[in-house]
Amino acid sequence: MSTDHSRLDGKIAIVTGGTQGLGATIARLFADRGAKGIVICGRNEAKGKAKAEEISAATGTEVVYVKADLGKVEDARNVVHVCDETFGRVDALVNAAAITDRGTILERCRAVGETRIVITHGTDTMAETAGVLGRGLRGKTVVLTGAMIPYTFGSSDGLFNLGTAMAFVQTLGEGVYVAMNGRCFPWDSVRKDKGRGIFESMSAEVK
Repeated sequence: MSTDHSRLDGKIAIVTGGTQGLGATIARLFADRGAKGIVICGRNEAKGKAKAEEISAATGTEVVYVKADLGKVEDARNVVHVCDETFGRVDALVNAAAITDRGTILERCRAVGETRIVITHGTDTMAETAGVLGRGLRGKTVVLTGAMIPYTFGSSDGLFNLGTAMAFVQTLGEGVYVAMNGRCFPWDSVRKDKGRGIFESMSAEVK
């Protein structure tokens, strides 16, 4: 059995916002790392189907597109339903859709059945969102990550950070964490030093 926790062999994942941009990059990364099945969702059906076919053809991973407006609860529930019906389970959920309100992110994390969640987030306010989730969420493991240069996620530190976040979310206990540049911090002891462009611990770093 592989001990490389960045691998996703045999896993089933939902990637919201997976039809373009960051979400599509994440879906492709999951496929490249061995995911068995991926459900992507978005509002543009033609673009979504084309992206699903593109990733499937390139990697051999089965990718299913579901048309969804995640502002509608019934659409969000249907995405999970399709994943269950198609693959029999959900192992991972990544929210890459354009949701910026912290209360909405908290409610989504509470509502989904998955207990291990990775959230991609802008780094300037990542610690603040982690704080909202840390104070309001119980019974789940959530890891926030992102890219220090937001608009170049696919070619900067973003994919490395995502890979390490996937490893952390599979191994850490219940709680909310920030994972950046190979380091992982509890939600209540992390801050961004904007001058140096790094995240640093305010107390104990997770080992």
